Amino acid sequence: MKKLLILFVIFYTSLTFASPAIDIDTTESQKSQIDQSMQQKQSTDKKESKGDKESDTKTTGQDNMSQSQWKLEQQANKSNGVEISVGMDALFVNYIAELEKSDVLPFSYCKLYTKPKVPEDFGFTAMKKQGNGTATIDTIRASMLEQAAKSNASVDSMSSNSNENVKVYRDCMAYYGAVIGQSILTLNNELPKIAKVNEDKKKNEKVIQDIGLEDLKILAQGSINKTLKSGVNSQFIKNYYDKVISGEQNCRFNGSVQSINCGITTMEISSKPNLEVGGVQYFGSFGSNSFFAGLSGNYRISASFSYSNAVDQLESVSKYSKFAKDVQTYKEELLSKGYAKEAVSLTKKAYDWAASNKTSIRVDKGFMDSFK
Repeated sequence: MKKLLILFVIFYTSLTFASPAIDIDTTESQKSQIDQSMQQKQSTDKKESKGDKESDTKTTGQDNMSQSQWKLEQQANKSNGVEISVGMDALFVNYIAELEKSDVLPFSYCKLYTKPKVPEDFGFTAMKKQGNGTATIDTIRASMLEQAAKSNASVDSMSSNSNENVKVYRDCMAYYGAVIGQSILTLNNELPKIAKVNEDKKKNEKVIQDIGLEDLKILAQGSINKTLKSGVNSQFIKNYYDKVISGEQNCRFNGSVQSINCGITTMEISSKPNLEVGGVQYFGSFGSNSFFAGLSGNYRISASFSYSNAVDQLESVSKYSKFAKDVQTYKEELLSKGYAKEAVSLTKKAYDWAASNKTSIRVDKGFMDSFK
């Protein structure tokens, strides 16, 4: 069956908000939309000139001093040894939030991170807004909401069309859980190819050496892009996602207006939404941990040094300024095509070249293609 990511708007009578029907596979049109969004995020320092790009690295005394200072700073950062434990959510949330601000569906619609919905958005409120901008509490409706929540009444009993609207929001959570879950699997598969990775099972941590935090963020961004372009291939993730979107049961309150059951799914509608599917924590924060398609854990990694930051700082060294900009340009091109591992490999090689005082460095299309 051809992979699909169908996004369309259905309008209901007395519509509260529009609803996209979401699938976790990807059509050619959606790939194009994703490509356009990622290309917009590329560096604004791209070269206007065509053809090969070459850095002029003639040495001056001032350049050597600047380069020497750069090398000393990077060596100090490397030996610093400051490590940080980063949760899976912290790696992916910022990039997903950027997609929510773009025109990439369904992120621009769902906005689970930048504008999460609360019960009031579904009509589960006793507040009445007045013409002068103030609000009052309808005590009778407040009592009705409390009773409906405690008795696990149908959500439609308190707000028309809320059953469909709640399901749409539930499907958003399921989509995020599936996409981020698949991206975590992709990231974990790519890491050993570029870094040394050890497991600390007691802490549920992956201990990563040879790259830094900013490099890891690039790999995480790349894994998201790859999932959006290629779809979800984990059968476990697909199976639970299908259980969510195929559920036809009506949604009911689960003891409060924030907690709602729809068949085998239970969701929390709040500033930190979450979704549980048949006992699997599928999306969001549960206690102190975040889960995506049942996956949770942390990455322990250097916070004091990364190849990406080191090469970015090369722009302040006049001898390597153009070279550093060329590397940045190609890194962004690799990322836009989903080659995150290759982008980090590029910065590692660029760092080694600059640190070893190379005097002629060529960055061209053939060089970039060698990383694919």
